Amino acid sequence: MKNLLRPLLFYSGFHQSKIIRRRLTGRRAVFILNYHKVDYRVPPLFGVAVRPDVFERQMVFLKKHYRIADLGELGKLESDIEDKRDIVVITFDDGYRNNYTYAFPVLKKYGIPATIFLVTDYIDSHRLLWHDWLSWILYHAVSTAHDFTGTTSEMKHDIERFCSSGTAERLGLLYALAMKLKKLEKAERQNYLDTLAKACKVNRGLEYKDRAILSWNEIEEMSGAGISFGAHTKSHPVLSAISVPEAETEISESKKIIENRTQKRVTTFAYPYGKNEDFSTDIVDILVSEGFEYACTTNAGSEMFPISNPLRLKRKSNILAPYLLF
Repeated sequence: MKNLLRPLLFYSGFHQSKIIRRRLTGRRAVFILNYHKVDYRVPPLFGVAVRPDVFERQMVFLKKHYRIADLGELGKLESDIEDKRDIVVITFDDGYRNNYTYAFPVLKKYGIPATIFLVTDYIDSHRLLWHDWLSWILYHAVSTAHDFTGTTSEMKHDIERFCSSGTAERLGLLYALAMKLKKLEKAERQNYLDTLAKACKVNRGLEYKDRAILSWNEIEEMSGAGISFGAHTKSHPVLSAISVPEAETEISESKKIIENRTQKRVTTFAYPYGKNEDFSTDIVDILVSEGFEYACTTNAGSEMFPISNPLRLKRKSNILAPYLLF
C-alpha cells in the first residue's frame, strides 16, 4: 500500500517536507540505487532493464535534486557539513555490456559517478551467468520444438507453462524458477540447465551471439573516465552456500584481478544475490581482512549519516522512479 501511495505523495510535494525535516535536524539520507541493465530490450536475458532514455531522465532529475557521489567517497562526505543535500549513489551489479553501451554515455554527459560491481570470470567472454542462461534457454524454447527425453515431468511442466504464457506472466515464472534453482548445489543446478537446454534444442556453444558482459578494454576506458569498479566475486556464487576458504578465494582474487587491470584500489563490494541469507558474518570478516570499506546488499532501504554498518549497505531497486527516494 505504501508503494502504491508513493507517486501520489511525491507529486503532492510530501517528499519535500521529509527533505526539509532532515535538513533542519542536520541529518542526511544516503540512497544507494541498484541497477543491472540499461537497455531497450530485456529478453532473452534475465530480469528487467531501464530503457536508456528513461535512465537519462532519471540522471537529470537526480543531479538536479541530490548530491550524486561515488560509493567509495561516502566517508569524506560524512564530514562535509557545508552541503546538506541528501546523497544518491549509482551502482550496477554484474557488469553487463549495456552499462558501457547505454549507461556510460549518459553518466559521462552529466558528469555523474557510478560504481560497477564485476564478476571477473565472465569478463571478455561470451559466457552467460546461469540465470541469464536459464532465461536464454526458455525464451528460445518459445519458438522451437521440444524433445522431452530425459526430462522430469516437473521440467516438462515448467517448459510448457512458460511457452504457453503471455509476456508479463513469463517474467514471474522465470523469477520463480530461478529462485528454485538458486537453492540447488552448483553441480545439480548445472545438470538441470544442461538437461533443459537439450530439451529445448539450445546449443550452449551458440548461447548468445552478442557478448553480454563487459570487456577489459571497456572497463579500462570507463575507469579512465571516472567510473569506479568494485568486486562481485569471480563466479557469482551464493557465498553462504560454499565453504569459507572458497568464499575467500572468490572475493580476494576478484579484487586482485580488478586492481591489476584498472591500477586502482578496490574498496567496494556487492554480495551476489545480496539478501541476508546469501552471506554470513564469516563473509563480512573476509571483507574486513581484504580491506573493503563498503559492501552493498540487495536488502531494500536507505542509509543515514553516520552510516552504522558500511559492510551491510541497503539499496533501492533498479526499477527507479524519483518518488521511491524518500
